[in-house]
Amino acid sequence: MTERIKIKEKTASKSVYEIGCILIDIHSKKLYKQNFNSFEEYVNNELDYSKQHGYRLMNIAVMIQKSNLQVTLSFSKLLILLSIPEDKLKEVLLRYEQELKTLNAVEVKQLLKSELNTKTIDYIRQFDKYHKNIVKFKNNINDLDSTTREELKIKVDTTIKELVNLRSTL
Repeated sequence: MTERIKIKEKTASKSVYEIGCILIDIHSKKLYKQNFNSFEEYVNNELDYSKQHGYRLMNIAVMIQKSNLQVTLSFSKLLILLSIPEDKLKEVLLRYEQELKTLNAVEVKQLLKSELNTKTIDYIRQFDKYHKNIVKFKNNINDLDSTTREELKIKVDTTIKELVNLRSTL
């Protein structure tokens, strides 16, 4: 029985990947607009997913594509790997290849805890950098001529967008 469950889990992971790819296509081509006002409305009403779950599935598909990950891990393990910074993922996959196959999700999470903590520290550093830039821009904006003020407003807007993107990944 356990073997049957493990086989089904592997095919479920492949389905998660395929669903994520389809959702990426629907989202990027805005196909949801045929019947819905937003992607969130689409995943809520049509698929009975939360917006977060829809994005998680898409993020898993992207992670699998970028890392050439074999789609044989459980959904729980894929979610844990999603927490690893993109630039470290391939290294982590190589370093812990055997453990990812043999340990359960709780054990994998413990094993990768140091990698997860590093991601949080990286985000805090990035956030601090963006925050300092905004404060600096804000303090200097009134001392500038109108042309430079407009350029600075564009930089502030760009920094705010980067902050919003960063926040959405936390």
